[in-house]
Amino acid sequence: MEAYVARLVRAGVAGLGFGVTPVHETVPPGLAEACAEYGLPLVEVPPGTPFTAVARTVWRLMAEARTRELRRVTEAQQSLAAAAARPDPVPAALSRLAASLGGWAALWGPGAEPGAGGGTPGAAAGAGGAGVA
Repeated sequence: MEAYVARLVRAGVAGLGFGVTPVHETVPPGLAEACAEYGLPLVEVPPGTPFTAVARTVWRLMAEARTRELRRVTEAQQSLAAAAARPDPVPAALSRLAASLGGWAALWGPGAEPGAGGGTPGAAAGAGGAGVA
């Protein structure tokens, strides 16, 4: 089971649905353990659940996630546009960009020194965040 789950994870599978019955009454413990070890979400699909119901649910959840991401990107773009229209646009835009990314952003000048920045580089790096230059 471990090799199977490892292959799924390497292939980029986001989760595994296991239909119980007629072969298995429950999810095999080895499969559950392997999924837990590799961090692959495992869902036990009850007997009698049509595949189309599972597919519809997955597509609905994907559409909702896509809508949330589009909304987040649109809000970030609007926020950056508003910051760019301020009297001192560079620091305002960098600050908004850093807030949108949850990290930091900097504008580097010709002398390889930051000309302006937003956010806190040390805090973002310590939290595993990435910077934008």
